[in-house]
Amino acid sequence: MAFRRLAPPLSRAARTFGEPEYGVKFNSSVPNPILLPDEVDTRENEIVAPEFTNRNPLNLERLAIARKDLGWKTSWPKRDYWYRLRFEKTQKHVEGYIEHCSGHIVVSASTREWAIKKHLYKTTGVAACENVGRVLAQRCLEAGINFVDDKVIIPWEKHGEGLKRFKQAMTEGGVELKELERIYDKYGNKKRPKKVQSQTPAVPSLEDSRSHTALNT
Repeated sequence: MAFRRLAPPLSRAARTFGEPEYGVKFNSSVPNPILLPDEVDTRENEIVAPEFTNRNPLNLERLAIARKDLGWKTSWPKRDYWYRLRFEKTQKHVEGYIEHCSGHIVVSASTREWAIKKHLYKTTGVAACENVGRVLAQRCLEAGINFVDDKVIIPWEKHGEGLKRFKQAMTEGGVELKELERIYDKYGNKKRPKKVQSQTPAVPSLEDSRSHTALNT
């Protein structure tokens, strides 16, 4: 008797929860559930993209397989680099920047910037060179540049104290002043390994076999 009394309310509740706006909360095992009005459809995240886009262009340089320009053996400065460190010092300011092999400047730091200039007593001293190198090293790491080439610096400027402190600050900041040597594939390798000639056993001739037989007899 008690069940008969509860049968009509249960049937009405079952019909109510069968509607989409109420039943979607209990429909988690269904492959394609009905979405609520305020719910975002995330089924497209499971689709694999047919094309791959490399969003990290520095990946080939870190693997040391990116292309470098060749044929600059008799000219100066050479262009067989990915990123080149430049240091310029004028009568009023000090500037350091990183130049890409395409000719574009990707990272720079200078005493012309007020954020650097306001902390310096003089914009052309040794301390200015060191601080510019420190800031440039930090910006290089933030840009993903860990290796640069410094062979373009004029030889008679290498003995200056400002340049030494600048390069020392770059090294202490975590930037290597020497790029990785490029790895070539088997078709474009400049230093191909020497071919080892296989030593095939010599086939004895008829005269050798006759002489060997005569000696044995």
